[in-house]
Amino acid sequence: MDIITINKPVSKDEAAKMLGVKVYDCALPQTWLDEFVKKTGMDYHTALSSFVWSYDVGLLGLPRPLTDEAYIYLWKLDRHEGTRYTMDENIQVLSVN
Repeated sequence: MDIITINKPVSKDEAAKMLGVKVYDCALPQTWLDEFVKKTGMDYHTALSSFVWSYDVGLLGLPRPLTDEAYIYLWKLDRHEGTRYTMDENIQVLSVN
């Protein structure tokens, strides 16, 4: 994981663009969001603001973490549940100072 530190909060749209995500939706599938929060214990609003749904990887899309915290939660879920969210170890994420 490559962490890019920024000095001020940014919108999900700005974060996705800063991280080079090309095709995405700031809205997350509600079923996925509810299940993710239930399984990981991540705060609902934190999860909502820390992911976009990226279509860079295919037609159905996948959750794309924008922050270091979101990456870690998704990584743990992937390792524990064996999800289809293969985590790219070279992914870039943001951390607000």
